[in-house]
Amino acid sequence: MKSRYWSGAFWAILLAALLLGACSWAPKSEDIGGPLPGFGGSQASQSGFRASLEVPPQMSSGESTQLRFTLVNESDARLYLLRWYTPLEGIAGEIFAVKRDGELIPYQGILASRMPPTPDDYVALDAGASVSVVVDLAEGYDLSTPGEYSVKFLSPRTSHVASSEDEMATTMEELGPVQIPCHEITFNRSGGKVITPERKEIIGYIRGLWEQNDQQMIAFDKVEWLTGAEAAKAMREDGLCGSTDADCQPPNPFYMRDLDDSLVAYPLAEGVSITMQTLSHGPDGSFRPDELITLERFCRLSCEDSTSHLLSAPYWISLRSSVVTSIKEQYVP
Repeated sequence: MKSRYWSGAFWAILLAALLLGACSWAPKSEDIGGPLPGFGGSQASQSGFRASLEVPPQMSSGESTQLRFTLVNESDARLYLLRWYTPLEGIAGEIFAVKRDGELIPYQGILASRMPPTPDDYVALDAGASVSVVVDLAEGYDLSTPGEYSVKFLSPRTSHVASSEDEMATTMEELGPVQIPCHEITFNRSGGKVITPERKEIIGYIRGLWEQNDQQMIAFDKVEWLTGAEAAKAMREDGLCGSTDADCQPPNPFYMRDLDDSLVAYPLAEGVSITMQTLSHGPDGSFRPDELITLERFCRLSCEDSTSHLLSAPYWISLRSSVVTSIKEQYVP
């Protein structure tokens, strides 16, 4: 893992090369949600794996939808499967086709970025062995409406199967579709009290802003926000100060730490609020705090000037059910 304090200049240069049109920019497709269909090498359809799904047959609309995913190695030898785009890594992409009363429900969750795979990204299963995980379908799909639901696991389009550690993929070009047969399940969701999704705030950098299937999206690079003893400890670990807390005084007084370059794509809620701290100055020359602007203006300002500080400033984003409801610039002295 890389550790660094500031990476805005590098990404400002990258974004300048990725501008798409007058009012959007986006990372490369392989950096958000995996490669496009057809990217990478081929993978035999007979993977040796089979999966199954389980949910309670009847639930109220106020209950969480706990789905159990079980993966079985049906071959006669030990196999290694890349976890990507399976519930073994959680819901980090459109890995299920979910329908309500026969109508497909759009995926609304995160789209994890992908770096070249490592051995830690694989799961090992001996012949006949299985592994199970439980995920909450509501993390990626709107299940608040009563009705008859069906869920189908989508075999990963970007994956890999190896029979030994030496055969594990190390580049994106070695990846391709892996067929994992799995039966479709159904369940009924009756009326009941709807649970309001929990609000979550994270801080990081906006690396892209674009429209996808009539949905505004951002690519977000999450960072750690540390203060006090946690900041001092992290600064020592990063070699930025001496061995005692007295030698480690965060400069702002906080310390932002970016341990990797991974990006996550989040959909933006309609009417998302954007609050700026350093966009314009007041009569006395100081910045106007808490200045509200529209998404259109933010996009226009960002795209018109690839050297703008807006591209390198950190932002707090508020999430509900993995959808961004507000964006707020963090002032950095």
